[in-house]
Amino acid sequence: MRLTKFEETVTRANAKYFYAEKFITKKQYYSVMKWLEGKDDKEGEALATKWMKANFMYAKEIGLVTMKRFWFIAPIVFMGLKLIRRT
Repeated sequence: MRLTKFEETVTRANAKYFYAEKFITKKQYYSVMKWLEGKDDKEGEALATKWMKANFMYAKEIGLVTMKRFWFIAPIVFMGLKLIRRT
């Protein structure tokens, strides 16, 4: 599985955070890091994939809540983007 630079950065940050907070073991942490370096590690790949899916679901939920709460700002943002594109 090829990762973009952004996905790799997020996965590294997840691994560091989860290891620092003792959510994962040292073995799991190094497994993910080896996988990010390009080595074939199924456990690391499975953990990273699970984290990416969780990150996506979290962003989706936060996005929906934000849109519901701040719906009135959307037209202003879209108009601003149109003005920026024209200049």
